[in-house]
Formats: sequence, C-alpha cells, structure tokens
Amino acid sequence: MLNVNDDRSSSGSFDYVTTVLFALIIGLPTGYLMGYPIKHAALLVSGAYIATIWLRRWQRDGLGGIVFWLGLFLFLFSYMALGLSQWGPLAVREFGMMLTPAVVSLLLVLWIQSTNSLWFFRALFFSVVAILAGVKFLLLAGSLIFDLSFVQINGLYARVFGTGFVSMSLPHGLYRIYVQTDIIAGFAPAIVAWLQSQKVEPRPGKIEYLIIFLSFFVSLFSFSRYIWLLFLICFLAWMLSFRKQAWQVLLATLLLAAAALLSYQLAEKRFEPELNVASDSIRLQQAPALLDTWLDAPFLGNGLGAYNPDLVRSHNEPYSYELQLLSLLPKFGVIGVTIILAGLLAVGYVLVQGKARWAIFIGALTLSAGIFNPYLFNSNIAILYAAIYLAFLTSRNQKAKAIE
Repeated sequence: MLNVNDDRSSSGSFDYVTTVLFALIIGLPTGYLMGYPIKHAALLVSGAYIATIWLRRWQRDGLGGIVFWLGLFLFLFSYMALGLSQWGPLAVREFGMMLTPAVVSLLLVLWIQSTNSLWFFRALFFSVVAILAGVKFLLLAGSLIFDLSFVQINGLYARVFGTGFVSMSLPHGLYRIYVQTDIIAGFAPAIVAWLQSQKVEPRPGKIEYLIIFLSFFVSLFSFSRYIWLLFLICFLAWMLSFRKQAWQVLLATLLLAAAALLSYQLAEKRFEPELNVASDSIRLQQAPALLDTWLDAPFLGNGLGAYNPDLVRSHNEPYSYELQLLSLLPKFGVIGVTIILAGLLAVGYVLVQGKARWAIFIGALTLSAGIFNPYLFNSNIAILYAAIYLAFLTSRNQKAKAIE
C-alpha cells in the first residue's frame, strides 16, 4: 500500500539520484543537452534500476497490470505494422513517439511504489516546474541585461537543447517563450492541491505557494490560450480545495491577481483578432484534411505514420497535428478509435467507482489537451499520466482504510 506521508524509510540513496534523472527526462524539452543525449541516458539508467525493482515485485506480486501494458504494446505494434507498407520509417517513429510516454509513466509509477512515499513524486514535480521557470527567467533576464533580440536568444537556446522555442515579441521588450513542457506548469495548482490533500507534508509550506507562482510565471510567458485556461481552472480547484486555510488562499489569490493585472497588456496582445485568426486558421485547415485522409481507409485506418501530404505541420514529424485527437481517426480508423474509446470508458468507470476525484479531474484535463495541441504523446506529459494513476491509487488506499 502506497504511503502518502513523508516516509522514506524503505527508500535507498539511489532513489534521490533517480529523482534527478526523472527531472531531466520530464523537464528537458528535447532528448539532447549541448549535443549529448542526456535524456536518453537518464532514461536508460533509471529504467535499468527500476527494472530490477519490478522483477522483484513481479516475483512477489504476480503479473499485476502487465496485461494492460502488453495489450497497449500489441495494439500500437499492430497499427505500426499496418502503416509500414505505406508510410515506411514514419510508422516506426510514430510508434516510438506514442510508446515513450507510456513507458516513462510506467517506470515512474513503479519507482514511486517502490519508495512507498509520494514525497519523491512531490520533489520530482516541483523540480520540473522550477526547471521550467528557471530557464524562462534566465532567457528573459539575459535578453534584457545584454540587449539581445528574441531571435538571438532563440539561437542560443537551440544550441543548448538542439531545437528552438515558439517565440514572438511582446510589450515592454519581452517575448514569448513556449515549449510543449509548459503544459506541466498549467497543471501545477491541481497537482499541489492533490498532494496537499494527501498530507505529503503535514502542513502546506512556503514551497507550495512558491510553486504556484512559478507555474503562473511559466504559464504566462507560454502565451498559450489553452495553458492560460488550464492554469485558471487548476488554480480555482486549488482554491476550492482548502477551506481551513482560507486566509492563506485569499492572500495568494490577491498576489496572483496583482501579477495578472500587471500582465494585462500581455493578455490584451494575445487576444488580438489578427493573431487569433492566424493561429486558428491552421486548425480549421487541418480538420478537412484529416477527414480526407481518414476516408482512404475509414474502418481499419491507414496505420501509424499516416498524414495528409497536402497539409504537413512539421517536416520532421509530418504525422503530428494540432488537432491531435482528430488525427487518431485516419491512423486507427473506426475500429481502432472504438477500441481506444472502450479503453477510456473502462478507465473512467474504474476511476468513478473508486471515487478518485483528483484522478478524474487531472485525467479529463489531460485528455482535453489533445483537442487543439499535440501534447498527448510527448515524453514530458508522462508525469501527468503517472499522477492520474497515483491519485487513483491513493484514493483506493484511503477507501480501503475507511472500510477497515
């Protein structure tokens, strides 16, 4: 049974190293750092360590959830095989892309269970938010201090991480810094609220409030309407979850409102009609293009790697689209999508039966991320998949204790 308190008696010294390794896996925007495959190396080392733990658990606990993971692998593998003939290596690449967050989240859950404490998950999540905020602060401060344009800063960033970030100029000499990992900051208030409800720390400390403000900073400069809305929903959930600390929540809300007021010009620019029309038109073009590709093989699907040659979002990943959920239809067809929906309904039923409110809340918001942006198969989002399962697990443990 997973211990929700700060009980690290069953953990070893390498668990602290594993926290750092997972922070690199989740926090780094790409697999490379200064040209070195840091994320891949971290995943290999942590995976080998957790595999030894899993083998011991398997011998003790039986097959556990291996049927689910094996089924997921076989499902994706069959559609990769289907796509090989038409899409070639792209089918293999998308198979790897889809499987990666599942593998990372599985390793993360197995590791947290082996430590028997949510303290490590709390340390990991807070570290990732701190990394995101620290990188953005350094980039913004560097541009202001050294009078560098966002093009120059983006070039330096690309040298370090192997790819640039989405950017544009903003008022007051600032600029947008957006990477897909920013979605984690949008979820931060909900994750903090869930961890506080589990009393991972006996009393909410200053670190929790700091993480809320850092996540606001990251979300603000992501300049993403979805992440802004996500942060607002999660922040409201965090406020409503604490009735006994009303004055603390009120103070945090007032400070955040003051920061938001100072950011009014940024918000005003983000909702300029010209900017939104340009952004939304891309998605409006993708919908009919994806439906046309689906009609090529409506029932069985075109397999992994499928894309519409007339509308390519990324030359490196032509199978990736902003309308990520809709893009599953031409890949998996009616049959595959029906299987996916059945799986989601089964998971939803289990969560509802277990009264895992935080798991349902985080899960629904995570799924919504794929409506307008390609978040769902990014390795960074694995920490959210792990949070959903751990929230369910802690809810089940509490229910078992109540019955006892």
